[in-house]
Amino acid sequence: MKKLSFISTLLLLTLASTSFAQDLTSFEDINITDEDYGYELSRYNIKDDNFSLEFNYGGITNLSEFASTNTISGTITFYSERYSLNLYGALNTLDVASVTQFDNLDASLSVYSVGAGLSRRSILINDFINIKSIYDEIQAHLTYNISDSEAFGTELSGIGFNASYGLIYRASSGLHFSARFIYNLMALESSDETITTEASASWVSAQLGVGFIF
Repeated sequence: MKKLSFISTLLLLTLASTSFAQDLTSFEDINITDEDYGYELSRYNIKDDNFSLEFNYGGITNLSEFASTNTISGTITFYSERYSLNLYGALNTLDVASVTQFDNLDASLSVYSVGAGLSRRSILINDFINIKSIYDEIQAHLTYNISDSEAFGTELSGIGFNASYGLIYRASSGLHFSARFIYNLMALESSDETITTEASASWVSAQLGVGFIF
């Protein structure tokens, strides 16, 4: 219960911090022009997005451990003007010694994660980078995580949390590229009453992604 309370508090604090972000109400139209003649080919506005599907890959920010601690993830986002709904799924490959309290255990842990959360896009970054096709996004998810049994001799499961800050480059009305820094936290325990095992995993990762907007 204490772990659930702590993770819920982190989620609320992350979402509360987005109230300071500059939202998309003042986002300007993005114009696509012909490079040779300068006339407008098309025009779109990020406020008109309905939903997106994004795929990401990345790993722990400690480069020496990148190969052993990495994540493949996918996110479906249903956009609204202020907060957007996210559905999240990921496969995490974790080096146990790097991300848990078992720093003497030389083993790898595969963790499957599913979850949901909220996100908010803003143009706060435009105060520093004056490019209309670049904006930022904050995401926060509550997750449920299930690991394999190889490292600890029993399957572990439990709730988790991740929060991210990302820079988004809008390549076109239907495509964007992202770079995100993500804080990850999991509280895992054995469901087998005969084996008492608990593991807390936390790490910071950097991920690159591509998203398709509809």
